[in-house]
Amino acid sequence: MAVSPTNSVLAPASNVVLAIDYSGSGYTGSTLVWTGTGCSATVGGANMPSSFNDKTRSVAAYSGCATTLFANANYGSPAYLIGVNGAVSDMGSFDDTASSQLFCNYYGCA
Repeated sequence: MAVSPTNSVLAPASNVVLAIDYSGSGYTGSTLVWTGTGCSATVGGANMPSSFNDKTRSVAAYSGCATTLFANANYGSPAYLIGVNGAVSDMGSFDDTASSQLFCNYYGCA
């Protein structure tokens, strides 16, 4: 018997971790955990919550996601790109700069 949307029950999508931002270098300090249903294309990000604005120093991406951090709110340049399932233990001159962030399934979310 073929399964169709009219006679099947779909389980709700569960959230996965897209990325974790850390306030310290080397994946230390306070964390900001981004969750969603996954990264099949560019998915929304957001402006950083006020408690984490300009405080990110290291980032790890998960669940097949890449991420781009932006120095300004609403995805304003300059940007710092992290590849799919990539991690950066110290963002160098971009430390304490990120004000917004996007997630996608390719390097260079825009």
